[in-house]
Amino acid sequence: MVLPDIVGMNVISENWGNELDDFWIVVQVDIGPQNGKGSETFTFNVTSPKRLKLVLEGSHIEIGRGLLIMDDYNKKTVQETVRRLVEKCKGETWDEVVLALCRYAYWEYEN
Repeated sequence: MVLPDIVGMNVISENWGNELDDFWIVVQVDIGPQNGKGSETFTFNVTSPKRLKLVLEGSHIEIGRGLLIMDDYNKKTVQETVRRLVEKCKGETWDEVVLALCRYAYWEYEN
């Protein structure tokens, strides 16, 4: 059984409105096999309902994959949530793990 492990997690972009409940934050997570070499990058967008409403005004639709929605940005909550999601993504091969991770986040090698 291949188990994924978070190697690193970084905020790569922040877009804050005039209020604390208006944000869109891009988080990159480097994930590799436990006790293995290397990692691959997955991306989550963390947004507030207020910012999501603004996005919907411009596009009328937003696909939820890779999207974490929270009222108040809390880095620790994001880290814990991502960690729980990653722990669920086990597989017989690394490819199966990546496929499972892609249900929740955007993979660096996707088109």
